[in-house]
Amino acid sequence: MTSASNETLSQLIIRRIISDPNASSRDRTVAILQLYRAEIEAALTDGCSVLALWRVMTADGRITSTYQSFRKCVNRFILGKQPPARRRN
Repeated sequence: MTSASNETLSQLIIRRIISDPNASSRDRTVAILQLYRAEIEAALTDGCSVLALWRVMTADGRITSTYQSFRKCVNRFILGKQPPARRRN
């Protein structure tokens, strides 16, 4: 058995998305958030803002997404908030 076979399915998906140069920006952001999920949750619990997290992760080179994209993904995939319903004209 190789070390790759010891990966969970989520870990395998995250690794593949991060290493795929053709992955969408959103998929890459979600994968990175999952990779750092425990650290992000701890920082939010400690009172850090999403903006502060984005600034640090951007400065460290961990993430390259825009703040708006990062915020939306944190709200949805880490905090479990549903996006607001779209209004029809």
